[in-house]
Amino acid sequence: MQELKIKNENKIEIKAEQKKQQKKIGTIRPHKGHSIWMYRYGIVSKLTDADFVETVVDFSNNRKVKKVKVKEGALYVSKLNRKNAEKYFANMGLSITSNKYSK
Repeated sequence: MQELKIKNENKIEIKAEQKKQQKKIGTIRPHKGHSIWMYRYGIVSKLTDADFVETVVDFSNNRKVKKVKVKEGALYVSKLNRKNAEKYFANMGLSITSNKYSK
């Protein structure tokens, strides 16, 4: 007797499109005069100003809301100036590579 071997040559592939959803991670409300600083960690760790998305108008509270562009592998903090942000991350045990803007 011969053994029957069934080969499935027709492969069925199902592709589902995923909708992009915004996931709320948290909120940062800076004090007056403060800036939001972004610390990118990895091979080269940098401290820079955070990038913002267009201003959104919130009519329920009658105020303008800025949204930060959240990037993967980054920490955000609200501090008065770059020096204070560097101190904050240094106290957390994170090192910052110096660049031409750092003093």
